Amino acid sequence: MDQIFGFRRPDGSFGIRNHIAVIPSVFCANHAVKLIANQVGGAVPFPHINGCGQHGRDLQQTINTLAGIGKNPNFGAVLVIGLGCERVQAQELAGLIAQSGKPVRYLNIQQEGGTLKTVQAGVRMAREFAALLAQGQREPCPVSKLVLGLKCGGTDATSGIAANPALGLAVDRLIDQGGTAFLSELAELLGTEHIMRRRSETPEVYQRIKEELSHCEAVLERMTRDFTRTSEQAALVTPGNFEGGSVRCRKRPWAGFTNLAAANLLGCWTTPSALTEPGCSSWPQPVMTPTLPQAWPQEGRRSLPLPLAGAPPPAFLESLCLKLPGTAKPSTIWRTTLT
Repeated sequence: MDQIFGFRRPDGSFGIRNHIAVIPSVFCANHAVKLIANQVGGAVPFPHINGCGQHGRDLQQTINTLAGIGKNPNFGAVLVIGLGCERVQAQELAGLIAQSGKPVRYLNIQQEGGTLKTVQAGVRMAREFAALLAQGQREPCPVSKLVLGLKCGGTDATSGIAANPALGLAVDRLIDQGGTAFLSELAELLGTEHIMRRRSETPEVYQRIKEELSHCEAVLERMTRDFTRTSEQAALVTPGNFEGGSVRCRKRPWAGFTNLAAANLLGCWTTPSALTEPGCSSWPQPVMTPTLPQAWPQEGRRSLPLPLAGAPPPAFLESLCLKLPGTAKPSTIWRTTLT
């Protein structure tokens, strides 16, 4: 396969989906955002708990994430809803997203005269976006435009021998055709430093990966030092991992590592904007399945292959999520959400 079908965006990127993002600039607008999105087909709400009372890097991370969601090519249009007095102003966030060239509008609840009037205006705007996007047609685009995010969800005994290696082979084929993949959960690779040394494209890349792994280890040590190593509070393997047959921590790094197959790591980036070439790279992010998808949109991931054991599909599904269970059990448990 040398091409896929998607929606071309004004900035030259391609989206697999053609949705409308309804983004609150602050948590105070979450309710209005949900009410708007629920009344418009193809609209996706993105409630969150941030946007005010933040400073410095913490504030900038929120701005980057929300703007990244809006710029993601899986969205053809974006509606930003703010309160009016927050740190992350709706008009400023809308301006950042508009740099992608896609249609963007914003509303402030205080200026509109309350939640109900904001919802009415927002629904009207979103429906106008929906009519505009309905005119779009899928067109062929090279596989090299595809960006994959890699995540191992709910490791079990089959992860390192079935789903993850299968994903790794798919990543190799994607990279051979000029595509891009990101390995996000570096904390899952603790103990594989000797392998990472061989798989890093340059000594500098390995040094960055080693620094990130050392940081993860230091945080883990600090957070568990007051608990008995065998206690639930200090356990690195969850009850779900145990139930699935992953009884030792060292099985988890192997499962995560096999997401790479034969690909070398070209970089270890602190921000997605640092990526300058296709291939497989690492971008250290949260490990947990529900929180990691909030960070993915920043580098424009179109889809997320998720080697799935007992874990549920992640939230923030603005990207196409592909679940790859190694056994039949997850498919039975999550039958209603594996779509």
